[in-house]
Amino acid sequence: MLPTAACQSRDTASVRPSSLSSSVVSVISADDLTSVASNLQSQTFRSFEIYIVVAAIYLALALSFSTLFRVVYRRAFNYPDRR
Repeated sequence: MLPTAACQSRDTASVRPSSLSSSVVSVISADDLTSVASNLQSQTFRSFEIYIVVAAIYLALALSFSTLFRVVYRRAFNYPDRR
């Protein structure tokens, strides 16, 4: 019974960095990026180009924060990489 509980706690712990990083990125940048994009779109009427750039910026932020939090989490809790 004890080893099963230990395995379950490690499995749930390995999910935290990606969920944390995606929520951090969404709080930091989603409203800011879309409001700036909306302002630019109303000035230039080029919505497709603006929102493609916004999506690329958001993807870059999400991937970089996800990688950063994964490295920090792995070093802080000293878990091996589980791929």
